[in-house]
Amino acid sequence: MRNVLLLVFLSIFHHGMAQDLPGTLIGETYLSFQTSFNTVSIAGCEIGQAHLLVVSGTYGVANGSCDRDAAFMNFDNPEPVSSWVWNDICNGCQNNRPTPDAYNAYHVYSFPFEAVSSEQLFHFQDNGGAGDNCGGLSLAIYLLGTPGCTDPTACNFDLEASSDDGSCVPSGCMETEACNFNELAECEGEECVYSCCPGPGCCGEGMFWDYELEQCQIFETCQEDLDGDGVIGINDLMELLSSFGTMCEEPETVEFNCGDAMNYHGYDYATVQIGEQCWFAENCRYLLEVSPASLGFEDDSLAHGYVYGYEGSSVSEAVSTENYALHGVLYNQLAAETWDVCPTDWHVPFDSNIPQQGDFEELKLSLSADAAGTALKSSPTDVLPWDGSNSSGFTAIPSGTRSLYWDGEFSWLGTKAFFWSQTGNSRRLDTDDVNLSLMGLDAAWGLSVRCLKDSEE
Repeated sequence: MRNVLLLVFLSIFHHGMAQDLPGTLIGETYLSFQTSFNTVSIAGCEIGQAHLLVVSGTYGVANGSCDRDAAFMNFDNPEPVSSWVWNDICNGCQNNRPTPDAYNAYHVYSFPFEAVSSEQLFHFQDNGGAGDNCGGLSLAIYLLGTPGCTDPTACNFDLEASSDDGSCVPSGCMETEACNFNELAECEGEECVYSCCPGPGCCGEGMFWDYELEQCQIFETCQEDLDGDGVIGINDLMELLSSFGTMCEEPETVEFNCGDAMNYHGYDYATVQIGEQCWFAENCRYLLEVSPASLGFEDDSLAHGYVYGYEGSSVSEAVSTENYALHGVLYNQLAAETWDVCPTDWHVPFDSNIPQQGDFEELKLSLSADAAGTALKSSPTDVLPWDGSNSSGFTAIPSGTRSLYWDGEFSWLGTKAFFWSQTGNSRRLDTDDVNLSLMGLDAAWGLSVRCLKDSEE
């Protein structure tokens, strides 16, 4: 088999088509002749696998004429003149030295071998001595074998293939309603996940996730199937007749009172009354899509959501992290303004540079304005402790930011909390600081959001 491959290689080289070699190129290098003894290496070989070393080019020693090649004296007198040692360990390497059987005028030689090391080290010596040297030799190693897809997760994985030809067809979850749906997949691979929220994981029994409306919907059932057996039959008719003439009552409406849990996308948010305002008592968790902190400034003109410490792009992975469960989502300003972060009849707070105007200013006035930060921050005895008193019940926690340092990084988890407003301003709470400070951060920063109930006036 190797002799056949060698003949194929030589035939291809003789026709000047080395770029069409079968097999996979492992590595290549150039050996420049500065002395009579020269050393180069090529790494990346697969131990125990069949490879091919291809040597081409010409060089010269002593007389300065580049009339020698990898194995022979010169063009007019093609007698062996070179000496090779293959690898530092010479266990049988004498049999592997490049010593072709015949000279060829193309100065291209192919030497099949089985790799005994991932790195092949070549020592080349010209027996004619050193002098005014010129030229050099190009060395390349190819992995021989059957080309095909070598990725075991691909749809067309070829167990017999020993060199990847780039033909692999991706597999993955093909269910469009799954959190990890892969639109490029052509066969089932990764198990489909339905636990993400926003997404199917938000929905309870008898509900489904509507991707267009981005909310849970109740499955439409056959209302006439009164006994729930899947068939409209005589039992359903008899039950309907038994209630003939009964007055229908209006469905009971559950009135929301601040302090009750506010269910949004399947999650119950704690709420708290502070003065005349009703606030979320925890950070928003709505995550339409997730981005790494290091996405770069060129993408900061788009809406982005971040989960502290997560550098991927899978919503299902992000929402399964501890930081998502504890701290919610960090939004850039555009996401805070355009995503459905807050439920109907709630909004992202307004803010103002004018004293005593805006939602955050009203919040401060409901507390001690000079020490609002202390009242808003969680206390040392809360589940997520901080250095506040939490006398307001707002339960602010130090969830950090996605900052713009070093083209984007997560910062200040455990020491600071930041909250967006709709007007571009933001508010900061800090360790050892009693204030609720007004900030003017770039819109690309990732900050927390707290929803505020719309005024009934």
